[in-house]
Amino acid sequence: MPHVINPNLIYREIHAATGWPQDKIAAEAYVDRSTIARIAANPGYKGSPGTTQKLSDLHRKVAPSPFPEFIERVVNTYTRLKETLHSGDFDLYNRSIEPLVERLVETDAALRQNNLGLCRAQWLLGTIHYDRKDYDKALEWYEQALEGIDSVIMTEPYVDLMLEHARLKMAVNMATAKFNTLDRRTRATDPDVQSWLRRIKMLESTKAIVEAYKWDWSAARNGLCCASILQDRAKAIFFWKALVSSNKAFADPMRKVNAGVPSIYDDTDMRWFVGNVLPEMSSCSDI
Repeated sequence: MPHVINPNLIYREIHAATGWPQDKIAAEAYVDRSTIARIAANPGYKGSPGTTQKLSDLHRKVAPSPFPEFIERVVNTYTRLKETLHSGDFDLYNRSIEPLVERLVETDAALRQNNLGLCRAQWLLGTIHYDRKDYDKALEWYEQALEGIDSVIMTEPYVDLMLEHARLKMAVNMATAKFNTLDRRTRATDPDVQSWLRRIKMLESTKAIVEAYKWDWSAARNGLCCASILQDRAKAIFFWKALVSSNKAFADPMRKVNAGVPSIYDDTDMRWFVGNVLPEMSSCSDI
């Protein structure tokens, strides 16, 4: 389950929110048209920090966050500096901002009265610890944030898809932190992991997002991973179809999204899917 900033997904969210063609997105983001074309075509496109930042800035304008603006500004600053600072400088920044955000969470009355603002700050604290590879502490903050957003969603009189999408991203971050605390060789068959994924309703929330956002290949891939661990054949087929439909390149299970994410064939968390479902498919249409 990747925990990275992906220009292709940012582009897709912009396109979904606006319906703009590539040349319009390029013009609005002040990015070269050919660069946008490469980003749109390649799920694993890395790009430069400057390009990613320009797309992120446009994304905030056309697909605003469901969280309060004041805490989103803090999150956006953190994300921008993570993309642009050298590792040593970012490490110093990471360690200096942590006590400030913790103080906000613990003592700021206005923040504590805003449930969405509070869970966004807790989510950020999880990311701060994740970025320094303190996965156990990251998991603690992510769990608090997920509980908070779930309590908000339960009180909403209607389904807020933007909030549900944010909730899924939060759950993926939490699952990634959880997986990093476990032995990669055995976690895919660990009954405790399976129980944990069921408890946080990972399959159900991921399926709802994929049905609403058919372009979100990352959600489809995460859902496939979860379905494989839970050995849910029907859901695995659903997510495989969604993944291939979002980008035909994924029909090749040997394809790597980027250097930090293994192919489906090589992903140890997908062993059940690869061994029990994938051999029966010669193409998505055969499912």
